[in-house]
Amino acid sequence: MAAVPRRVQQAEDELIGQVWNTGGLRSAQLAVERTLQPMSDHRGSAAYRLALAQSLLAKFQHELVVAA
Repeated sequence: MAAVPRRVQQAEDELIGQVWNTGGLRSAQLAVERTLQPMSDHRGSAAYRLALAQSLLAKFQHELVVAA
């Protein structure tokens, strides 16, 4: 994303007290989209970096379901 890690509190807020379903995941992903402004450079475009950040939420959800 950038030189400094950034926490997306809005995405966390979308998930607190909610069921981890498709709707909750999508709400958190939209919060990531509204909050982050990734940079583009020779290693990846801003669109790629944003999609990667959003996919990490989906991966985390999947790992929680598998572990349950």
